[in-house]
Amino acid sequence: MMKKHEFRTSIATQYHLRSMLWIVFLLTMSPSIALAAASDSDADKDTAQTSSDHSAPPAEETLWNRRYLTGDWGGLRESAHDHGFDINMRFSQFYQNVTSGGVDSSNNGRYGLKFDTWVNMDLGKMMDWDGWILTGHLESRAGKDVMFDAGAFTIPNGPLLFPVPGDYNGTNLTHLTITKVLNGGKAAMLAGKLQAFDLLQGFFPDGVVDYGLDGFMNGNSIMSMLSWARWLTTVQYGVAGWTYAKNMPSSGFIVAGQSNTATTWSFDGAFSDGVGIMFFHRFVWDLKGKDGYLYVGGGGSTKKFSSTDPLDWTIIPGEGIESTKTKKPKSIAFYVYQILWQEEDNRDRRTQLFSGVSFSDDNPSFVDFDIFASVQMFAPFASRRGDRAGIAGHYNHLSDDFVDLVSLLPKEDLRSNTWSFELFYNYQLNPWLHLTPSIQYAQNQNRNDDPAFIPGVRLVVDF
Repeated sequence: MMKKHEFRTSIATQYHLRSMLWIVFLLTMSPSIALAAASDSDADKDTAQTSSDHSAPPAEETLWNRRYLTGDWGGLRESAHDHGFDINMRFSQFYQNVTSGGVDSSNNGRYGLKFDTWVNMDLGKMMDWDGWILTGHLESRAGKDVMFDAGAFTIPNGPLLFPVPGDYNGTNLTHLTITKVLNGGKAAMLAGKLQAFDLLQGFFPDGVVDYGLDGFMNGNSIMSMLSWARWLTTVQYGVAGWTYAKNMPSSGFIVAGQSNTATTWSFDGAFSDGVGIMFFHRFVWDLKGKDGYLYVGGGGSTKKFSSTDPLDWTIIPGEGIESTKTKKPKSIAFYVYQILWQEEDNRDRRTQLFSGVSFSDDNPSFVDFDIFASVQMFAPFASRRGDRAGIAGHYNHLSDDFVDLVSLLPKEDLRSNTWSFELFYNYQLNPWLHLTPSIQYAQNQNRNDDPAFIPGVRLVVDF
């Protein structure tokens, strides 16, 4: 159970926020002025073009229109890609504030930052190991988040769950896997250290599920996950296998150790006391030319967890309370994806629905079921091809046993449900710089806490 934490408002937080806003101002205004001037000076040239010209020549690459801040490194980035080596680097800054409600709304905001590095190595191109792929994710994090201010189960910032939520500063390799592509690309096997969001992006591509750096920030808006949280953590050792259909994993399994390895490489207890096992299948359809599917997943753990039934706990004089029984958790989930609208012959501009519900046992899991629905618009305006917007809602029902058990503790009084809403707009300042305002409204598990109003902003730079 998360406890209430009190933090002091720091001069550093206010300084970082001001610095971030100045950076946004300078990076956006300078190219805007330059492009405006260029537009005026080229007006006569554009008018003088003959009717035989069918398309304008490609714009010369500059600092402000290229895909990455650091460019192509003199051709090195493209050459490395051709030889099977890809590297992606993103610097993300977050400022969020619980302005009312929640556990604590007196802190005037939290500032946190991350630097993520993803490396993908096609060993077939690099070493003639046909079908072998090595993937890694290095995460550096500093600053604070509003997880404790908003309250448990609200998850207002999914990216700052990694490597560790709260007041964490450090760098960790959270994902390292080796994949073997089989049967001419129709199947694959994977093994290694599995970071939850990295794995989910592979199973739900095309922005359906992301890392929280492009779309929704709230973890509950990204994916309905609390029903699985008893036995699936943020980072675990594991293996997986699946078949492909329409460029997506179609049917498969995941087997994961039960220890969180976000900040460690130790195998102690990772598999020795049990594993989590999940099976899934995806039913794909085409609805009047628009893609959709139903994803069904189910599983559980061979590890026995402490019972949440209050009758299964006993008081030990001088030591507190202790569980006398253990049980194995299990869960099942259904996720539906459907493109609602897309521009003719251009799937990049679309509106999509992603919704789901997941169920778990009342004991030992602490959530009976949770349900969510989200709608995202990619390029919501024809003139804003790099923008993205979305709205999502989430509800989960806590296990009755869990609520009764925790309510026996002093000063604890739980409600049986939590919920959240989120609205965001990802504004592309230029191809490598995105600014995202977000508004969240979330109810935590404490009966005496009002819903938390959480405005925030995210600034992401692609290096």
